[in-house]
Amino acid sequence: MKAWKIVSSIEALGYIILSLFIWYRKVDGSGAVNTSGNTLVSLAVLSIFFAFLFLIQAIWLIIATKHSSSK
Repeated sequence: MKAWKIVSSIEALGYIILSLFIWYRKVDGSGAVNTSGNTLVSLAVLSIFFAFLFLIQAIWLIIATKHSSSK
């Protein structure tokens, strides 16, 4: 369970940092100026990726709790 908490904390912190980076950057990697539409699309893509990671974390938590309760 300790490893799960550490990994979850790192993922949450990473999501916050990347979201703030996307929100406050003026120009993206290709040199295009970020509009609010571009920013929202980038945040949506990031959120979908982290939703997938959250699903994996939830499965890991269920397996870990069942494994620890059977001991």
